[in-house]
Amino acid sequence: MTQRLANVGITIVRGTFDFVTGYGRKEFKEADWLQRVIYLETIAGVPGMVAAMHRHMRSLVIFFSFFLLLSSLLLFFFLTFFLFL
Repeated sequence: MTQRLANVGITIVRGTFDFVTGYGRKEFKEADWLQRVIYLETIAGVPGMVAAMHRHMRSLVIFFSFFLLLSSLLLFFFLTFFLFL
């Protein structure tokens, strides 16, 4: 069932891409092929960019969480040191 659903999904996406780029409706020249390849590579880069941005944001959250913990511990130790001085 899942393979059939994946096949139907890919067929729909491929058909839409062929329709948008004009593939099969006219004789393709070099400029048409170039436009089709550039469009395909542009769309193919989006999932990787989204994944990289998600990973970067998650790393920032972890970093700032650690930074807040470290700064609060340092503040606690400095305050206790100066209180007992």
